[in-house]
Amino acid sequence: MENIRGDIKRFFSKLNFQAADAGEYLSRQEKRKLLGDIDDVVSNKPAWVDPQDQCPAVKRIALISEGQLMNRPLEYAIETAVRMNSEIDLLLHGIVDIDSVNALEQSIRDAGVRCQSIRLEIEAAQSIMNYIAIHPSLVFLIATPEDTAARELIEKFLPQKRGRMPAPLVLIEDCPISKPLKRAVSDN
Repeated sequence: MENIRGDIKRFFSKLNFQAADAGEYLSRQEKRKLLGDIDDVVSNKPAWVDPQDQCPAVKRIALISEGQLMNRPLEYAIETAVRMNSEIDLLLHGIVDIDSVNALEQSIRDAGVRCQSIRLEIEAAQSIMNYIAIHPSLVFLIATPEDTAARELIEKFLPQKRGRMPAPLVLIEDCPISKPLKRAVSDN
């Protein structure tokens, strides 16, 4: 009995240390791997098999764009996708510049992240709500505050949903790509 209690305490302490940094981004399978597969320690066969462990859904980040080059939102989407091991969906609406879309896709692929472009219908905000409904693995949406579809989501669908959206919408002001910060204090 003491041996089991010790194992359980050790597993929870390992989980506690990892939760501070990456625990919320790990899938159940990744957490089990990190903890040394608790099911194998407690019993040789688990009582039930979690469907998420068999075929985990690919995490997705949606970048809403009018087909224009974006610096800061694209940089944030790529950094987050790399950190969370997810893919990026470019949700395109309005009049789209093919060269800009190709440049966006190439920037994402150069970072080693998979991406796909999805052309939204004329009612972009409704198309985004439909996209959210059929993609349960969506982590969040990224847009600029000036984006017409994002503005329509905020003004039209948020009041209808009583201030709740099925997925978070992250608004990032577009500006030049960030440069490494210079240290204000010398290392002396």
